[in-house]
Amino acid sequence: MKKLAASLALLVYLASSAALAADSGKPALADTVQHKEGRVDHKGNKKPRPRFEDCDKDADGALNAEEFLACYPHGGQERFAAIDADKSGKVSRDELRAFREARRAEKRRELFTRCDANKDGVLSLEEFEQCEMGHKSRHGGKARAGKAPAM
Repeated sequence: MKKLAASLALLVYLASSAALAADSGKPALADTVQHKEGRVDHKGNKKPRPRFEDCDKDADGALNAEEFLACYPHGGQERFAAIDADKSGKVSRDELRAFREARRAEKRRELFTRCDANKDGVLSLEEFEQCEMGHKSRHGGKARAGKAPAM
């Protein structure tokens, strides 16, 4: 029963943070805190997140490589190619959203895997608490979505 409760608690935690990010259309970045206005990095520097519409300079509903790299310089050509699922040479809003959702899902799977110390596919209460304690101690008493402590 304790294992089930701990597993459910972690899944609710992960799902709620992912749902908030998905509702806002913002990427779940492990090194930032999301805001309506953008994000704040670990040093407290505000970094506004570019809006898709502002990046789409020719207003055709998709970002070509030049538009993408101008708005997301950290992404690079490889990231652009990975997001461009249909290989049209442009990234649509739907492709960008699908890429972000897939990354969030992968991060949730990685978090669960790291927290599941005995690799039985279920989080015990002890594993959950260990994961949370390590998480909080590394982040000044505050848990952050997207990263888990190394076990």
